[in-house]
Amino acid sequence: MLGLSIGLSGGSNSSKYVLRFTLGKLGGVILIASPIFAGRKLNLKGVDYMGKPDFYREETKGTYNAWYFEDEIEGEKECYEGGQAAYYDVNRPLWELNPDKAVLLIIDLQVDVVDPKGKLWMPASTKMLPNLKKVMAFCRTHGVPIIYTKHQAHPSGRDKGLMHTYLTLLQESLIEGQNGAEIYDEIAPEPGEWVIENKRRYDSFWGTELEEVLRTMGRDQIILTGACTNFCCSTTTRSGMQRGFKICFPYDLNATDDPAIHEEVCKTMNRGFGRVMGTDELLTELNSVVDQGN
Repeated sequence: MLGLSIGLSGGSNSSKYVLRFTLGKLGGVILIASPIFAGRKLNLKGVDYMGKPDFYREETKGTYNAWYFEDEIEGEKECYEGGQAAYYDVNRPLWELNPDKAVLLIIDLQVDVVDPKGKLWMPASTKMLPNLKKVMAFCRTHGVPIIYTKHQAHPSGRDKGLMHTYLTLLQESLIEGQNGAEIYDEIAPEPGEWVIENKRRYDSFWGTELEEVLRTMGRDQIILTGACTNFCCSTTTRSGMQRGFKICFPYDLNATDDPAIHEEVCKTMNRGFGRVMGTDELLTELNSVVDQGN
């Protein structure tokens, strides 16, 4: 089977489309116009992520998905275009954010990660600070608890685990007792806000008091923010969902080092683990609940 893709602009909300000309095994040409980036669905349109304007995902064969394009089987195309796969792009507000039930979880926004001079500097984590500060201000005004995690390892390395084998930059960063492991000054915790000091793995629940703190607070909604989207943030989202917590995963309050990976993780989180939205939508929903209570 032969295929050709051509990118076009058009449709509602100036969505970008790909025209796919497919020559099937039995002959004939099939023309399909499908969105490669549906901004209205997840409100991602026009996000200037890590300095790349009008960011969108390109449909291309890669190292790990090339086999998907080989020897099409009956019903495969229909499944991808109109079946379960369509839910990756659908914003489903299955539950409503409530300031009385939510916490703001800030994962690993430490000096080594956020500071441009940090050993693990991630530009997107710095760029998202203005939005994060808006959400923090709302939380502090309306009594939504803020919980921080600090990913750090003992200087001896005895508690690092396998993740330091895969992410070798961690060998020299986020070391307990060093400035790089401290919460970034601009978003530092205020007195009384909880800081989890013993996070040693991707999962913020693993080996920490996070679940006990949430249960004690009587909070079952987590507005999950931080770094990295595809490591600690997505792992904690999966773990929290399995424990029965409702996760809000703001796409512009989670950061990683690859925009394409960020896009795909957000789609996966939206499909099966939580609600994905932007800061503006998040604050609008929270404020509407506050207004209803007044």
